[in-house]
Amino acid sequence: MSNAIDHVFSTLQLRHVMANYRPDNLRSARLLERLGFENEGLARAYLKIDGA
Repeated sequence: MSNAIDHVFSTLQLRHVMANYRPDNLRSARLLERLGFENEGLARAYLKIDGA
């Protein structure tokens, strides 16, 4: 994953990469944090699963 992120920034010269995850998925949150992602907020109405 970190190699792909490095490629995006160095070779493709993109300025931003965005990742979404469910707030209750702490493993995903920790992974993104280790990869250098910064939490910019929640999209509260972004995703509905089973009506919730």
